[in-house]
Amino acid sequence: MNKKDIVNGLKDVLDGAIFGVGVSWPNLDYSGSRPFLEVSFPTVVRTGATLKGNQVVREIGRMMVIVVADLNEGEDTANDFADQVEALFVEGKTIAITGGNVVITAPPEIRGGFRDGPDWRVPVLIRYTATST
Repeated sequence: MNKKDIVNGLKDVLDGAIFGVGVSWPNLDYSGSRPFLEVSFPTVVRTGATLKGNQVVREIGRMMVIVVADLNEGEDTANDFADQVEALFVEGKTIAITGGNVVITAPPEIRGGFRDGPDWRVPVLIRYTATST
């Protein structure tokens, strides 16, 4: 199980959805229009069990999907997209990846929207645990 497979498995779920908006993936410039989704993977902790006598590796992490919409357009559009993202990552969802599985470990958290320059942003936090097989 490697980082690339974990991240790509999570990204594939979002990329496979039809939202009609662009996606800003990590470390790639985005020049499309609003609204769009901005994706990051801000927190990761890896644990191993070698000292316990097995080879299972776990990664406990978070995927952040921020809905970025135009400022002064109200919050309904951004909240609607946040709801759609939430519906993709229901608690218990299992994503098969090379060398393991990724499980969504909690309901996604839609955070309060906020102003950021010319944008209105609504974060959606997705918690996951990846486990090697």
